[in-house]
Amino acid sequence: MLPKIFCFSNVSKDGNGPAVALAEDGMVLGGHWCSNEGYVCGDLGVTEGTRKDCHEKYREHYPEGYTMEFVRVADMKEHKALQKAIHRNKTYSAQPPAEVAD
Repeated sequence: MLPKIFCFSNVSKDGNGPAVALAEDGMVLGGHWCSNEGYVCGDLGVTEGTRKDCHEKYREHYPEGYTMEFVRVADMKEHKALQKAIHRNKTYSAQPPAEVAD
């Protein structure tokens, strides 16, 4: 089974917020400021054929392949695999942050 990259957003009430591409091992692979949660899939390359530049970075991390999963804000707390990845991310605290995708 291929590893996953979870893409999700921390949008505020007005719709603006950071979106994150998080590997299941906890490494942040990218991000983008989205004006609405609906743009996350396109802005981080979840939608087929979008953001080839993001996929270059994803392939560096998972050269054998990966799958992508969009997680809605409303589903984040109950998404066990995403919560494990977020927990694993805390172990990377000594590492510099990943570059943000434009």
